[in-house]
Amino acid sequence: MTRIHLFRHGESLWNLQGRMQGRKDSPLSEKGIQQARDASKRLADIRLGAVYCSPSSRTRTTAEYLLGKQKLEILEHEGLSEIDLGAWEGELRTDIVIEDTQTFSAFWHDPQNYQPRDGETFLQTQTRVVAAIAEIIANHPGQDVLVVSHAVAIKSLMCHHTGRSLADVWKAPFADNLAYSQLEAVGEAVQVKIFCNQLWTGEDSQTA
Repeated sequence: MTRIHLFRHGESLWNLQGRMQGRKDSPLSEKGIQQARDASKRLADIRLGAVYCSPSSRTRTTAEYLLGKQKLEILEHEGLSEIDLGAWEGELRTDIVIEDTQTFSAFWHDPQNYQPRDGETFLQTQTRVVAAIAEIIANHPGQDVLVVSHAVAIKSLMCHHTGRSLADVWKAPFADNLAYSQLEAVGEAVQVKIFCNQLWTGEDSQTA
């Protein structure tokens, strides 16, 4: 059995400033660093076989702190990147809601029908993240693997594996900074054990 230990990155400076991040980057805040240090306790007794993150300094730095004393190479995987937000990246949410009201509203309230002017849809993001996790599982049979990614990437992945619609991507449980999820895989069969810090029972799964 392969076990995926999946975390969202720690708080970044752009999180604090209310900026949209996507593929662009912002370093962790002091709070974000402390969040990662605190969350490393979850992995203290787990012997990791591999560590992956997106090509982003905020996920890499989070992974470094999560590793604690374990010495492993951190592997970057493009498939773990956050949703591409195009021209919105680095912009303040308060400005976007005025300049692009309808599209911004769809992003937060109608995600399955969100059509960006540029960048990715939620479905495009979900498709590549699901494929990335499947590849990681296939490459590490029988190992515990640490993965650090982003809010939309994680929630869209978890929607896929819990049978939820992308319409529910913003519904609880929320992918807060350092939210922890756990997947277990035997062959190609993947089960969700923990969903953003909550034990997963499957009771609201649309495919259960």
